[in-house]
Amino acid sequence: MTDVATRAGDAPMDLLGAMGMAVRDASVNDFDPNLTRISFIYGLPDFNHLPTAAVAQAVQTALQNEGATALQYGRVGGYPPLVNYIRAFLKRTQMMEVAEDAILLTAGSTQALAFVAQLLVDRGDTIITEDPTWPGGVSLFNQIGARLVTVPIDSDGMQIEALAERLASLRAEGVRPKFIYTIPNFQNPVGVTLTLERRQRLLDLAEEYNTFVFEDDAYNALRFEGAPLPALYALNAERGGNRVITIGTLSKTLAAGMRLGWVVAPPALIRKIGGIKGDGGVSPFSATAAAEFCLAGNLEPHIETLKALYRGRRDAMAAALSEYMPEGVTWTQPEGGFFMWVTVPEGINTGALLPQAMQDGFDFLPGAACRFDGRTNEIRLSFSVVDEEQIRVGIAKLGRLIHRAMAGQRED
Repeated sequence: MTDVATRAGDAPMDLLGAMGMAVRDASVNDFDPNLTRISFIYGLPDFNHLPTAAVAQAVQTALQNEGATALQYGRVGGYPPLVNYIRAFLKRTQMMEVAEDAILLTAGSTQALAFVAQLLVDRGDTIITEDPTWPGGVSLFNQIGARLVTVPIDSDGMQIEALAERLASLRAEGVRPKFIYTIPNFQNPVGVTLTLERRQRLLDLAEEYNTFVFEDDAYNALRFEGAPLPALYALNAERGGNRVITIGTLSKTLAAGMRLGWVVAPPALIRKIGGIKGDGGVSPFSATAAAEFCLAGNLEPHIETLKALYRGRRDAMAAALSEYMPEGVTWTQPEGGFFMWVTVPEGINTGALLPQAMQDGFDFLPGAACRFDGRTNEIRLSFSVVDEEQIRVGIAKLGRLIHRAMAGQRED
């Protein structure tokens, strides 16, 4: 069993700290859209396609029609018109039937993740997580003192047989994990999607071992191709179960700066989150503006625009990788989301290549930032904030850098 309790989060934090980068994808502290350096690090929505005019109109309408609501404290559960819009949106897009008392708005999905972890996990408790996974979530779990047990992923998502082995080993120790954390759609960082068969088997195991599934679904709406799959929450509800907690966000589809996300969970857990939240409602100003934007019919056409944009960038990155990567380098082909995952031959430390990359005018996220097992021969590439020409130029530079590293490896 892969158990990283003593070092979960340390390697990602150390690596990114040395780089002067933020662990959390949503952070722009070190990002300037006018930089001459081509950046493949950041999982941010494209700066030039933020719906500023439509949001400005929505803000004006919100203040005219709901000014007292927008500028006052609000309900802990969130602004009802936005909550109800999200419920309907989840039903249309993810086959989720969400009761009024099973959802709560949060300041982005990261806050939702933090609230659930705070409620369910005490220091020393066990969490199962995919490996690799999003460094920000791992950092949070590490901060609360969780013991992390990891499960590998492949082209079909989390390896369910490996998960079954982990769960059996933990049961033999007398340990019940508090939850199984998964990013089932266009996984960050690898970009793969958990198959329907594996989703069903994951729910079987959660039932058998009496634990929750924690579904982090930030990228679901950004599917470029392939048939949409039902959310784990929806599949669990079909069985009459209540073992899935789902978090989502408007950060990737509307505007990250509005800081709006949600958690869907059994009502008893939602009530407990409301009890610790106590913030006078997630930004009633942002929520009323977002509700006006969405109810005016703006969100889903905007998502279609983003899907076309990111599909083109994904395709441009795939074409550039095919042209410029040496033999022996492989990469994923995501059906949606922001990321591609590149694997170079073993023995090449991609983190050691980063300083030269930055001198060459581009950067990337070494895969070790997302790993627990010491593996260093991987790269996460984001295509969301770079245009197609920048992608071609940056990948050509990356190809030359990897060529040199592989040639040096052969000489050694």
